[in-house]
Amino acid sequence: MHAIRILYRGNQRYHVSLGPKRTTVSLDNFLSVLLSLKLGHAPETPQGQRAVRNWLQARLDGHGDHNRVQTSQWLSEEVIHALVSEELQELYGQWFDEMYDRDRAARQTASETALAATTKTG
Repeated sequence: MHAIRILYRGNQRYHVSLGPKRTTVSLDNFLSVLLSLKLGHAPETPQGQRAVRNWLQARLDGHGDHNRVQTSQWLSEEVIHALVSEELQELYGQWFDEMYDRDRAARQTASETALAATTKTG
């Protein structure tokens, strides 16, 4: 029962440093379990917790942004990128670009329509 509970509820907290200051970040339990397994450690063990914390700290240190805000959210995205295959990330990038282009085209069409309406009544 304990193993099932960790998969669907809550967060794990990790103490990390942002330059000279210490802070606590939260990581979804499911992401924490998956990252621990990917790193070769059993989840919910001291070794697994330490491996995840060290991985999170290495990501922060590697980017050197000591004034980072929304650190937990940023680290969650980093974990997802580490867990998801490059192929899936490429597919996501293609989908995102297509959605962005469609949205931009729709906004441009709406602006042109509004301008045309203003010119007619103007």
